[in-house]
Amino acid sequence: MPVFNGSRFLENAFSNINRQRYQNIELCIVDDESTDDTNILANKLISRYHINGKVIKSGTRTGAEGSRDIACRNTRGAYIAQFDVDDEWDPEYLETMIAILNDLPRAGLVYSDFKQVNPDNGSFSLKSDNTPWVDLGAATRFNENTFLFEKGVFFRYLISGQVLFPPCTVYRRSLYESIGGYTSSFNQPVSMDWEFGLRAARSSAIAYLNKPLLNKLSHTGNVSGNSNRTALCDVNVIEHVMGKYIMSEEERSLLTTRYAARLFDLAYGLLLENDPEASRKYAIQSLRQRFSLKSLKTLTMSSMPESLRKLKYSYK
Repeated sequence: MPVFNGSRFLENAFSNINRQRYQNIELCIVDDESTDDTNILANKLISRYHINGKVIKSGTRTGAEGSRDIACRNTRGAYIAQFDVDDEWDPEYLETMIAILNDLPRAGLVYSDFKQVNPDNGSFSLKSDNTPWVDLGAATRFNENTFLFEKGVFFRYLISGQVLFPPCTVYRRSLYESIGGYTSSFNQPVSMDWEFGLRAARSSAIAYLNKPLLNKLSHTGNVSGNSNRTALCDVNVIEHVMGKYIMSEEERSLLTTRYAARLFDLAYGLLLENDPEASRKYAIQSLRQRFSLKSLKTLTMSSMPESLRKLKYSYK
């Protein structure tokens, strides 16, 4: 569990872990140089809940994925489950996910569907409803809710967007070690979990549980809450992947489409932040990958006087 200034979430996080049906766990919390009382409170809660756990100070700010690597290096379990302090697992989460890995020895990683929850009013959407590009018909169905994508198959779907968010994945330590963890290729504030997933999908079969066992809470403190930063980090991952892997024509085409879309998102976001020069740069890059009217309009707007750029309309 990586934590940065997340002490307000710790009570609920520990209560959630304590409710897990599967309890043969070792909990490692990495305090990523918090300035609140995360370290003190986490140690108190480990004692109160009688959990086999420890708190490690990162020593220097590493970001969420760097903290995950620290935790993995300081634990011994054959299976690794990443938990984010502000999310909630269903009580059967660990029990169910570990059982799937036990039943499917070819799968190096299993992920579950989850609910994206608005904590203000309790409304939610299923992640699976927002990922229509993932084709379950390409997987082998093992029971009502469990599917297996053979090695390499899921890479093609993951190119189009991230679905292997850490708190909805459980994977084998052997897979983690074989692909080098989260930050072995390079490091940046966000999107390293996506790059980790791409490497995992190239190296192993991926199992999927078509049942939501995680509540992912949306709030202003989310690490990925800065949309421009997330878009830029996605662009960096795509450029890294393009230079690293030999891909089929279809895979490269899908990745180019994703690349153009994220370049546009970045250009549009920078335009809204009144940075027309940077916006123009990314709009041009997007158009070079794939022509779109949205990118062309963004490029045109970025060249207009500031008084015209401030017009309140959207064409996304």
